[in-house]
Amino acid sequence: NANTNTNATDLAERLTGTGVTVTNAVLNCPPLASADFQVVASNLGLDSGIALTSGTAVTAGFNQGINGPASGPSTTNSVAGDADLTLLCNKPTFDACILDFDFITIGDTVKFNYVFGSSEYPSFTCSNFNDVFGFFISGPGIAGPYSNGAKNIALVPGSTTCPVGVSTIYCPNSPGCCNTTNTNCYNLTPGCTAFNATNNTCAYFVCNAGGTSVNYQGFTTVLQAVSEVIPCSTYHMKLAISDASDGVLDSGVFLEAGSFTA
Repeated sequence: NANTNTNATDLAERLTGTGVTVTNAVLNCPPLASADFQVVASNLGLDSGIALTSGTAVTAGFNQGINGPASGPSTTNSVAGDADLTLLCNKPTFDACILDFDFITIGDTVKFNYVFGSSEYPSFTCSNFNDVFGFFISGPGIAGPYSNGAKNIALVPGSTTCPVGVSTIYCPNSPGCCNTTNTNCYNLTPGCTAFNATNNTCAYFVCNAGGTSVNYQGFTTVLQAVSEVIPCSTYHMKLAISDASDGVLDSGVFLEAGSFTA
């Protein structure tokens, strides 16, 4: 079940758990692109949380959202992309959905759980049409190439440089698994050259062709975003997703309720 009747504060607070205080939440999304969700029965791997999409969040009538049979939703919202996402993927971006907030933590590390899914599985794996998302954290002790010196913490497990995406988490050696057999393109994404056909990311990929509860034909297993922080200091988090290269074929990121903890 998904619900779009939410605001920035509702979404940020639903994500937040112990040891973290969130303030100044701002939602910059098309009206139907974000939602909170509660799982009744699904292979998603999460039980509840919030979702940000590059299209429509809730399936209703002719609008195809995150929930429902895996038919590959595609909505053009005709809004701008995002400069940080464009820098991350080195392609033009469209239909951005962004949740920003400040936070203070009592611990020296923050983390949260998420799943990324896309309509671009399987046909556009290893192509230029890979939607992009990022979790950009900025503040004391952090130095990165994005706005306000932010770094992206949506990374493939085992890597400090490889961003999660359609062409970085998939199954290159699995016949019938979303048609990615014998396809190897990790080296096309900056920071991902450590992965190849043998040292691949198949363990983090769910082939959802024929799935009945999640409307993306492929998505990741439950992943964790982690960052070191300085306790009692103020940081900024930007959760963002957009289409890349064109404005069609949607993607979404599901973030687990209460998992943003210190």
